[in-house]
Amino acid sequence: MASKDRAAALGLLPAPEWALGWLLGGRDGRLHLVTVGAVLGAPVAALAAVTATSALSLALRVAFLRCPPAANGGDPS
Repeated sequence: MASKDRAAALGLLPAPEWALGWLLGGRDGRLHLVTVGAVLGAPVAALAAVTATSALSLALRVAFLRCPPAANGGDPS
C-alpha cells in the first residue's frame, strides 16, 4: 500500500489494480491468505504466501512505473 500511495503522491500513473488484485497482492487478498492459513492451521505458510504476493505486487508496480504503456496507442511517431 505504501508503494501505491507514494506513486500517487508523486503524480505517477497508477498501476493496474485489477491485475494486481488477481495476484492476491492487495489488502483483501492478503487478508484472505491469512484467513485460509489460520483455518488450515498453517500460519507460517500463510505468512510466506503473503510475503511472496506482496513482493510480486511491489515488483509489478515498479515495473509498471518504469515502462508505462504508450499513451498514443504504440504509434512511434
